[in-house]
Amino acid sequence: MKNYLGSYLKSFQLSTLYVNQASENTSAQKLEHALSSSEPFVIGIIEIPCIKLTYPILSTTTDELLKISPCRFAGPMPNEVGNICIAGHNNANGTLFGKTYLLDLEDEIKLYDLSGNAISYIIFNKFEVDASNTSCLSQDTNGEKQVTLITCNNLKGSRTIIQAKAAI
Repeated sequence: MKNYLGSYLKSFQLSTLYVNQASENTSAQKLEHALSSSEPFVIGIIEIPCIKLTYPILSTTTDELLKISPCRFAGPMPNEVGNICIAGHNNANGTLFGKTYLLDLEDEIKLYDLSGNAISYIIFNKFEVDASNTSCLSQDTNGEKQVTLITCNNLKGSRTIIQAKAAI
């Protein structure tokens, strides 16, 4: 799996994608700051086989970074104990988290960490919350590994929350 992770990450030229989308010099400066951080810029990969979704997970969340890939919003690194909360745009063209509405309970989400280790997570909850509701960010997992996907519901002005637990 480590070779998979390395080859996958090399296929993403994030700085090139980002610069093409950046409309202002300040956006490029923000990317440069994110890349120079002591924390890795890409912290893993999220894969959801049933909707053919595969993206790198970026270490922090900014408006600029959300335009190019899902980002860690809160919680631990991938596959660590706790609730890693990953935010992603719900694009109408189906990119990023644009197809997560198709997910059902018991569907699988895979997270790869930087070592190439993969853990399968099984969806146990899917619901809508008001955009200001942050209860899904809770780190009270009773020692379990969890992932929470957060995206907007463009029609309702709310947030769609998808929660999954490690299938270990």
